[in-house]
Amino acid sequence: MKTLVMGYGNTLRGDDGIGLWMAQQIEQDKLPGVLAAEAQQLPIEAVDDCEAYDRVVLLDCAAGGPAFALRPLHPDAASGIGTSHYVTASLMVSLARLLNKKVPEFYLGSVRGESFDLGAPITAEVYERARALLKELRGLLSQEEEVHHA
Repeated sequence: MKTLVMGYGNTLRGDDGIGLWMAQQIEQDKLPGVLAAEAQQLPIEAVDDCEAYDRVVLLDCAAGGPAFALRPLHPDAASGIGTSHYVTASLMVSLARLLNKKVPEFYLGSVRGESFDLGAPITAEVYERARALLKELRGLLSQEEEVHHA
């Protein structure tokens, strides 16, 4: 299964940069069929790129919610309108379903942030949560590998 893992966030805003860090960790794993990418935000152009994959995993930091979560992402008509520069994760799924012939499975991995101050480093708590999320994500990616090699 061909998978795109895209981490996004703002490295200048403390914990908001954890999505990029998680994508870097997946890139270091060098898993077959997995491409890791980083972006400051989800560009609208990425909607077309998703068609080349069977699965897309978006990694981000959240301002609230659970400590970490990895869940399937479905289209959401109430997700709001993006701009020509970025889209929300759920809007990306909606646009992919509307515009592309082939629509991959989408997942959203999110880690609850603590500090979004300008110039702040990523906090230790958020690194810990990100490691827990990465463990789940690697499990998902390796299960698929085992199925194809069985």
